[in-house]
Amino acid sequence: KNRFVQIYTRPQPNDTAIICIIHDITTRKKAEEQLLYRSHYEEMLTNISTRFINVENEDIDVEINTVLKQIGQFEKVDRAYVFQIDQKTKVMSNTHEWCRDGIAPRIHELQNIPLRSYPWFIEQITIDSLVIPHVEKLPASARSEHDFFAVCGIRSLATFPMWVNLELVGFVGFSTVKKDHVWNSENTAMLQQFTNIVNNAIERSRLLKTLEDKAVRDELTGVFNRRGFIEA
Repeated sequence: KNRFVQIYTRPQPNDTAIICIIHDITTRKKAEEQLLYRSHYEEMLTNISTRFINVENEDIDVEINTVLKQIGQFEKVDRAYVFQIDQKTKVMSNTHEWCRDGIAPRIHELQNIPLRSYPWFIEQITIDSLVIPHVEKLPASARSEHDFFAVCGIRSLATFPMWVNLELVGFVGFSTVKKDHVWNSENTAMLQQFTNIVNNAIERSRLLKTLEDKAVRDELTGVFNRRGFIEA
């Protein structure tokens, strides 16, 4: 592996020799790089959060796809996506997706998937984020998940839960198909923050749509009121 060194030299009298002192500063340089990485990430997340505050509700889906691309490229993954879960019907659907050039999208194939089809995954994501650096090393209890990931060509993935009122409402995921990918603890912490931002944006959009719908419909009958007919 590459090392960083700092070299001090001092010529001796009459140029008969040179004293050379070499310090290994690899640890310090890596710490500086990590600090710079974190600073960049935090700035990026702040900008994303601000953009969601200012975005019009009708543009929310486009904005989510845009930030998935931004984070996906920064993380050097092949896909970034959002799945939303309907706890009433017990299905999940891929609602947003970004794919690197040359990677086939799968969003249209991943709709209304029964949660019971992948019990191990749902159990894990309900507890915490799920990071799988090597799909081929999944346990035997995750056979369905292993087979599904293999069909999708996924080698590594990381998924982060979205919660509303203590209910699992979806997750944001990142995956690679060309090579294995390892996420460290700092990566996962930042990606969970990103997931929380996306989740808040989706929930805000849902609430705004509910309020807009109530404004144009009678609460008892559900039919358009006078304002609804005018706007229609």
